[in-house]
Amino acid sequence: MLYFIFLITDYFSVYIYGRDILNALEWRGHTAKVSWASSLFYPVVFLYILASVGLVLFKKWARSLFLFLTLFNTLMLPFYGLVVEGHYHAFLGALITLIDGSIITLAYLSSLGRQFSKIA
Repeated sequence: MLYFIFLITDYFSVYIYGRDILNALEWRGHTAKVSWASSLFYPVVFLYILASVGLVLFKKWARSLFLFLTLFNTLMLPFYGLVVEGHYHAFLGALITLIDGSIITLAYLSSLGRQFSKIA
């Protein structure tokens, strides 16, 4: 749910931020090799939803998919160009990063991780 809110905050930026901040936000993606608004966006969002449902159902493939997507997004950061974020967007991004790390830790390094081995 937080990831969805994170994605749509860009659309509400005009209501949240003043003109100066909106002008600064226009620099986002400058010198990018890959645009996040490219054809990658919808497949990645769909795979995150699929992985989230699979994690709730303790599917082993979902754990691997979630880890892959997290690593993929992290490794793609240098190719997205200049990163300019408003304070709400930055807060949600930091919170989601912490939650993603917690989910991966729980799924692989805790007793909860054994639930993924029991269920095919």
